[in-house]
Amino acid sequence: MSEAAAGKVVILIMLAIALWGLSTSIHKPHPMSQPLEPQETSKENKPMAGSDNQAPQVLRVPQDYTQIQAAIDAAPEGSTIFIGPGVYRERLVIRKSLTLLGEGAEQTVIDGSAVAASSKEKLALLVTLRIGGSLSEPGGRPLEVSIGRIAIIASQEKPPSSSNTINLNHAIYIASPTQVTLWSSQISGAFGVSMDSGTRLASWQNQISSSIVGISTGPGEPSTIFSDGDIIRPPGHHQGTGIKLSNTQAILSHATIEDTGVGILIVAGSQVKIERSTIQRNEVGIAVGGTMGGDASLDMSLSQVINNQTYGVALIQPPCFPNLLPEPEPGIPPPPPPSIQVFGGGNTITGNGKADFCPAYPGPPWPPLFVK
Repeated sequence: MSEAAAGKVVILIMLAIALWGLSTSIHKPHPMSQPLEPQETSKENKPMAGSDNQAPQVLRVPQDYTQIQAAIDAAPEGSTIFIGPGVYRERLVIRKSLTLLGEGAEQTVIDGSAVAASSKEKLALLVTLRIGGSLSEPGGRPLEVSIGRIAIIASQEKPPSSSNTINLNHAIYIASPTQVTLWSSQISGAFGVSMDSGTRLASWQNQISSSIVGISTGPGEPSTIFSDGDIIRPPGHHQGTGIKLSNTQAILSHATIEDTGVGILIVAGSQVKIERSTIQRNEVGIAVGGTMGGDASLDMSLSQVINNQTYGVALIQPPCFPNLLPEPEPGIPPPPPPSIQVFGGGNTITGNGKADFCPAYPGPPWPPLFVK
């Protein structure tokens, strides 16, 4: 591999780690404590008084409410909102447990990008606390939000380096410890699904297109992700990070992650199980912990890591990425090496440009039967 190509890979890893650092600001509790700027509503779009005390209902858009946000505001806890075909140019805020169900991602589209261009908030859908609320519903149950068969669009534009949380282009931002189920949907934005600490995400059969990070978690309280059958692919070749996991317990099953800069980035206390998945055509397939990323563990079985431009699976440390080694300070002993544990077996890891493994396989930390 040429010196220029090697330099590009180091830059990609440093950018991915920088995004991990940026997540300490991205994933702080969202500053929004008031509703978004009011939108024009007709009489039928005004929320019903006292709806919080009602039993769950079934509401329909556009039959009952012409705007989705109006239906959300009116819906009692636990309600289901059916959203008919159409393009809804709205930014949505969800502060209660409910279900949003579309007619299919090709037919029901929530386009927050058109609204966000002239607004302070750059996200399409925010799941957060009710105003004046606590982290859970009455009775101690966490908020539960389910979203299915919908396309959710935010801008793919990369924010300037000085941007903070409210200036980032998120398709979905989960801003409080909440249980979110996302299925059979198409998610598009510079950031696909961004999660604060302590959040639980169940995601299956979704297509996520992101120029920066497809799915990301923040530091702090551990988060949990279960993903089955998701496809993560950026709009351009070798862009961003597919999945970035910080202090997260995750199971990724039957996933396809391709054409990103770093397919999966596992850092900072994360424990990740990958099974029957394909990570291909990225700059780097999987990058785990190491000097810049902290302790982490990877359990991977029956998966393919193939045809990535540089490494298939690599630790974020020398000799894999020598330029990431910090300069030693005189008189200060180096920190202890991070704990990196790798488990699993029966994988196909081949055809990667620079090396299938770094450090080399066989040898630690790779288990003897890690490849078939």
